[in-house]
This record gives sequence, structure tokens and C-alpha cells, in this order.
Amino acid sequence: MDLVETAEAEAAAAEDLANAARAKAEELRRMAGKPAPEPEDATEPVPGADTATGSWRRRITWRAGVCALSFVLSAGVLGLSGYLVWHHRESVSQHQQVAEYEAAARQIVVTLMSLDKASAPETVKTVIDSSTGQFKSEFEGAADDFVAITADADVTTKAQVKAAAVQSISHDQAQVLVTVTSTVSNAAGADQPPRSWRLTVSLVREGDRIKMSQLEFVP
Repeated sequence: MDLVETAEAEAAAAEDLANAARAKAEELRRMAGKPAPEPEDATEPVPGADTATGSWRRRITWRAGVCALSFVLSAGVLGLSGYLVWHHRESVSQHQQVAEYEAAARQIVVTLMSLDKASAPETVKTVIDSSTGQFKSEFEGAADDFVAITADADVTTKAQVKAAAVQSISHDQAQVLVTVTSTVSNAAGADQPPRSWRLTVSLVREGDRIKMSQLEFVP
């Protein structure tokens, strides 16, 4: 009886072992036949990648905008600075021209209206040398008469400019209003009351000199 039970026990154990082996084999077959897991898609977006890319692009755009604005502002400042420098130079140049024309008008009027019979010929020469155009032609034609009249009058006239102001000006021409006072003394030394005059002097720049082209007495 013991032998039978022992045999049955051994048979049952062998069957259990066979079943376990079959189960293991089946599991191995299933594992061998199971498709390998698919690799992760390399192009699959990483969580948060879109947000990071968008933020990066916004930073690039913002920086580009700042750079562009800085460039525009810099160009504007440079342009304004250049204009101010140019305007300053133009202003200085115009002030210099005004001063030159006013000084020339003063000198010409004083020379023309300061008369003395002893210096009349020299005065005529200076006036002719300081004039141009129609005035010069007319004055040259009357130069001898001017000297004779001055000698016959036997008087001395002294002129003093009170004011001179440019009325109009261009690159090489100007018109200057001159206010002058003249005092006449006769041979006996008696002075007549001073007289005031207003003259419009037309000037032309010829080379490095400024000459009178026209003279007109105005009320």
C-alpha cells in the first residue's frame, strides 16, 4: 500500500512539474511572439516645448523691436544734431554777411557825404573805386563837376552815420538803410544846424569787395 501511495505522489508531482514547464514554455512563446514596443516618435512635441519656443520667439521679436527703435532714435538724434550744426553755421554766416554789408554802407555814405575842397579829388577817386554799375558810370561822368562845385562852395561837410540796417540780403547783394547826420561849415568857420538824412544803399559783392551800385535819398 505504501508503494502505491508513493507512486501516486511521485506521479502527481511529475504532472505538476510538467504543467509548470508547459506554462513556462507558453509564457516564453507569448513573450517571443509579442511585438516590440514602438520607439518614441522623435518629432513628438515635448510637453511645454511650444510654450518655450513661443517665449523665445517673443524675446527675439522684442529685442529686434528695441534695436530698431534705438536705431531710429539714434538716426533722429544724429539728423537733428546735423541740422542744428548746419543751422548754426548758416546763422553765423548770415550775421557775418549782414555786418559786412552794413559796414560797407556806412563807409561809402561817410566818404560820399564828407566833403572838403582840398580833398575833393581824392574823395571822387575813392567813391568811384567803391562803386559799380550805373552809379559808377554816372558818377564818373560828373566827377569833374563834383570837384568844381565843392571848391566853389568853399564849405566843409562832415557826415556821421547814426544807424545802418540791412533791409534785404542775398548771397552777393544787399540793400541797406542808412541814417546819417551832416554838419556844414563855411570858410569863416560858422556851422549850420545839423541835418539828418535817410539813404537806401544798394550793394553788390564783387570778389572780395563790396561796392555800391545805387544810392537813393528817402523821406
